[in-house]
This record gives sequence, structure tokens and C-alpha cells, in this order.
Amino acid sequence: MKDYDNALNCIEKFVEHSIKWDVLPEISTYTSIIFQGETCLKNKDFDDMKNTTLGAKEILVSREIFTPVREHVRFKTVITKLEKHIK
Repeated sequence: MKDYDNALNCIEKFVEHSIKWDVLPEISTYTSIIFQGETCLKNKDFDDMKNTTLGAKEILVSREIFTPVREHVRFKTVITKLEKHIK
């Protein structure tokens, strides 16, 4: 569709959430009204996923669908941001 700005917006959001996931504690306490005070294990629903920033980078650099935006400065910026957070 060649909607590169929207694609880059989505990629940036993907990277933002990948980084936020990786810095979550192993056990979190819900803050919503319904589940307030209940705890949840970080990897309860994601098996052994430990490093989403690494996975995000691998997806972005290897999948053909991202080829049209790989040379864009915004794309390169998110790759650099991911690399800073990969453990």
C-alpha cells in the first residue's frame, strides 16, 4: 500500500512495547479496578520469552515486508534503540 509513515508509526510502537516488556519485573501487580492487587507472572502467557527486543530486531531486519522502509532514518533509529536494550 506504500503507506510508509503509518508503517513506521506501527514499527515504532512495536519497538516501544518490546522494550517496555523486557523491563517489566518477573512478577507484576495489577492496578486496574477489577484485578487490583492481584499478581501475575511476566511469562505466564508467553512461555519462555525472555528478550522481546532481540526478537523484535530479528523480525524487523529479516522479514521481507519491511524492506521498503529499512533505509529510512526512523527505521534505523528503532533498530539502534533495540540494540541498546538487547541483553
